[in-house]
Amino acid sequence: LRSLHIFDLDGTLVDTRAAVEAAYASAGVVYRPEYWGKPASSWCPKEVQIRKALAYPNALCKYGKPAWADSLYRGLESVDRIVLTGASMPAIRAIEDWLGEPLRLLLGAGLTTADKNLALRTLYSLGEFSELHYYDDQPLLGEQVISGVPIAILHTG
Repeated sequence: LRSLHIFDLDGTLVDTRAAVEAAYASAGVVYRPEYWGKPASSWCPKEVQIRKALAYPNALCKYGKPAWADSLYRGLESVDRIVLTGASMPAIRAIEDWLGEPLRLLLGAGLTTADKNLALRTLYSLGEFSELHYYDDQPLLGEQVISGVPIAILHTG
């Protein structure tokens, strides 16, 4: 059995908060703290999401920086790491360009906390892993993600 390392994206691998705020500002929206960690589809009209997506790559180049788990992520073999994220596909593609490598996504983009928990429960049920290490910049959401998964270990930055 092996360990699997599962990473949230925004705020965990890449500090994107300033870039997200700038991209939404250019789309005419004041980005509120309560939006962080939620898929845009749950609170934002599609037209704004499109404008934000167009502005995001430049904002990420200007404001993005490695977050607390970046060096750990890069130090692991690609087979031992995956990403679960609520980010949109355009945001993920911009982050992949910024990182200089593709992300190994599980379940794609726009995941909710419940989706992430289901992913960990499914990984646990496979019986292939001794430990599931989950990394998230938000401890309360991280606790919800690992809930009910006995081999999950939460790491927060």
